[in-house]
Amino acid sequence: MCYNLCMIKKCFKKNIVLFIILILMIVVFYFMFNNKNIYDFICSIDYGVRDIISSDNVLFVNIMKVFTFIGNAYIPILLIIILYMIKNKKKDTYILACVYVFSGIVIFICKYLINRDRPLEAIISIPSSPSFPSGHAFTSMVFYFTFAYIISKDLKRPYKNIVICIFILLSLIIGFSRIYLGVHFFSDVVCGFVFAVPVLLIGINSYNIIKEEKI
Repeated sequence: MCYNLCMIKKCFKKNIVLFIILILMIVVFYFMFNNKNIYDFICSIDYGVRDIISSDNVLFVNIMKVFTFIGNAYIPILLIIILYMIKNKKKDTYILACVYVFSGIVIFICKYLINRDRPLEAIISIPSSPSFPSGHAFTSMVFYFTFAYIISKDLKRPYKNIVICIFILLSLIIGFSRIYLGVHFFSDVVCGFVFAVPVLLIGINSYNIIKEEKI
């Protein structure tokens, strides 16, 4: 128990700068969205992007629905279970699960602190949770990049880069699907990715520390 507490402290010290950056980002965005002039400017960009990408192409709509589904919790949970069943991957599974839970906590705090309304119209059902930032963009970037980092750890560099690029592209398409389907604004998704960066680095740093300690 004491050893685990020491490990948590070590991870916290290693990531203290990233935690501070994350908190500062939340504070900055909170004040931005509570300043009318800045908020109106953000909205003008959001509606401009919406007008550019709006389309009623049935095939493309269905494709975007698939990517939005991949961004739901079902797929990450399934991947965590599959990883757990692989020999010598149980520790990796625990770390990945903790990173995913941590990202969920962060996005919950951000959403209800800023409390931005969702778009009024969408192609699919509009979730009841606040709009900013996009949980799909945030958690998919954190989870899928961390997952790619873990499973590509033992691969040679060309293959490792391919795996990581595939999952980054997947995260970007998931984010785009939320804008296209109308359940998020452009700024929700972009800022979801921005918020994901420090959380992702915290997860990777912690993963490397724990793996090095061989606990």
